Amino acid sequence: MHQESVIRRIVSSVKVLDVVLFCGIVVAALWLTLDNLKASGDRIVVHAGDRMYEFSLKEDGVHKVQGPLGETVIEIRNGRARIVDSPCPNKICIRQGFAHPLVCLPNKIVVDVEDSEGFDAVAR
Repeated sequence: MHQESVIRRIVSSVKVLDVVLFCGIVVAALWLTLDNLKASGDRIVVHAGDRMYEFSLKEDGVHKVQGPLGETVIEIRNGRARIVDSPCPNKICIRQGFAHPLVCLPNKIVVDVEDSEGFDAVAR
């Protein structure tokens, strides 16, 4: 009986705007998550220390990039990229899957998707 009165108090204290705000936050989180999963370009740019590499997302393949700790292996498949092997100790970069940007901090590798057709912004 006591538990029912607690639940009634909680339900009665929830306002319509609380529900609207909660639903808005859920929709925004889902939109941002889904937007991050889709690639927004046709190539990846790999920053490895002071070197930069570009690979097309239109061609499936495996690419090896040298970092300070050793070789990081990047796979491109179906227009998406992921890190499949790296000499870093925790392998967090491998567990990122097909996301972007991909980052391997210990080996100083950053992989990002870019569009070769246009620019997002121009800096002067």
